[in-house]
Amino acid sequence: MGNRAVRAGSLKLVADDNAPWELYDLSADRTELNDLMEKLPSDAGDLEKKYQAWAQRVGVENYRELRKKFRTKDE
Repeated sequence: MGNRAVRAGSLKLVADDNAPWELYDLSADRTELNDLMEKLPSDAGDLEKKYQAWAQRVGVENYRELRKKFRTKDE
């Protein structure tokens, strides 16, 4: 559905479809209430690079573009 996520250790980088990334430390915030993007920008950047490398390696495609491609006239 266009959502993205990557995790390394206790850090988890997540984003809803086309929304900005959010960073959480699951060891201290299991309910993902405290976004750490501003406090840990280098960690977020490292995780985003890992996500992008994985997405390219496995061929992740943009969800919105796929929907446009396969949308029928009845929708």
